[in-house]
Amino acid sequence: MATPSHTLPGAPSTRLPILLLYGGVLLIGLLLGLLPWLEHGWNDTAAQLFARYTARFSVLLFLLVFVARPVATLWRNPLTRGLLMRRRHLGLAFALAHAIHFVALVSFLRFQGSGFEAGDAPALAAYGMIVLMAATSSNTAVRRLGRWWKRLHRAGIWYVFLIFLAAYGGRVVEGPVEAVAGAVPPGSYGAHVVVTIALLGGVLLRVPPATGPGRKPR
Repeated sequence: MATPSHTLPGAPSTRLPILLLYGGVLLIGLLLGLLPWLEHGWNDTAAQLFARYTARFSVLLFLLVFVARPVATLWRNPLTRGLLMRRRHLGLAFALAHAIHFVALVSFLRFQGSGFEAGDAPALAAYGMIVLMAATSSNTAVRRLGRWWKRLHRAGIWYVFLIFLAAYGGRVVEGPVEAVAGAVPPGSYGAHVVVTIALLGGVLLRVPPATGPGRKPR
């Protein structure tokens, strides 16, 4: 979720944009819950929309983290370089956004009178992995964990990727049948397709097209 070569900024001039990033994520997350509440009242429909919107916002931030390094390698310019330099903070912003999504999801389950089931274990493990990566996104953790830091974050980001791909890709596969049955809102299926394509595109950027000595996934 972070890059060991990037030192956390300490100067006030660099702290402000980072604080704006976290504040912006928090504000957007709250707005994604407020808007459904204003339209529907605080009920299961509003909670479901809150969970749906925050999930899409989270996956957008995840994609920025996922492709930051290969994009900066392929297209070298100030924008991609800045994206890579702030990858750690983008990862923490993603963790914050997904924490908001978790709150929204729990709220929806409470309205439904249900809870997590055994089949949710892989997704819950992804939440645990996100927490673990966020907790070790510091220069101190990089020094203390050594080579295990990179192994942890590489395994973690790919595991979270697989969970997102299974969630959105699975809905793409099941979508046509559910759409005919009227179980899927018209715009949702299109969003699932877009996210799935974006995730697969991220893989193409991270994995070199040809293998050879020293060629490893980014």
